[in-house]
Amino acid sequence: MPLSVASTAINATHIITSATHTITAANGFSAFNQGTAVAGESVQVGGVTAAFSTADATLATVATAAVVATGDTPAAKDVVLTVPTANTVAIAETTLTDTISIVGAATATYSTATATGTVALASLSRNGSTARLTFSVSPTSAYPMSIRVTNDSAVAGPTTLTLTNDDGLTSSAINITAIAGGPAANLAVGASTGLLSMADVFAAVQAADATFALGASNKLRVDVSSLTPSIVLNAFSLSSDGTTFSMVTDAGA
Repeated sequence: MPLSVASTAINATHIITSATHTITAANGFSAFNQGTAVAGESVQVGGVTAAFSTADATLATVATAAVVATGDTPAAKDVVLTVPTANTVAIAETTLTDTISIVGAATATYSTATATGTVALASLSRNGSTARLTFSVSPTSAYPMSIRVTNDSAVAGPTTLTLTNDDGLTSSAINITAIAGGPAANLAVGASTGLLSMADVFAAVQAADATFALGASNKLRVDVSSLTPSIVLNAFSLSSDGTTFSMVTDAGA
């Protein structure tokens, strides 16, 4: 709008009174929202900690704050996600967005159309390797299955196993160190785990997440991810009479 020579300069508070930031993670904030019993995890916008929604696991909102007259300086509203120092919860790969809603100061005079909306943030993605087994029988099947994870790279690293029921309804992740027969720490260079029975894998997942269930299909899927350049997942099946032992898959990175 036209201004006279004697007009007062317009600043941010003439247009916007306050703003609210809502961060959305399409696949949820599992590693960043572990509850009050775990210290060190958070989502922050401009150094202010967001509150996680209790109704929608994909949302975290920073309390509405007044806008300063000079507006935001570069990096003033950086979005920072933090996990605990000794984090054991798998960080889900996900897209992230920031939705900004505002309260206008003089909407009859100034448009706030360019001050509100949703912007895309950097996505969370793994820089390691993955392998997948799309079918495993029930842990109590008459044809017992076992898996073995091999780090065939020249870099040691932590390895996470995610179990999903074959209905695709529930999924839960654990470090393979939690499985009976698994390594005590990072999977070493060129090393393999012992044969990990699906019964032991299922028991370890349920110990970490009591809500995990087999589902109506009574079958499972296995995903392995590691901070190593490559990882191999083998699966073996034993016949019901114990006389035949066969490899049923060899899923690589």
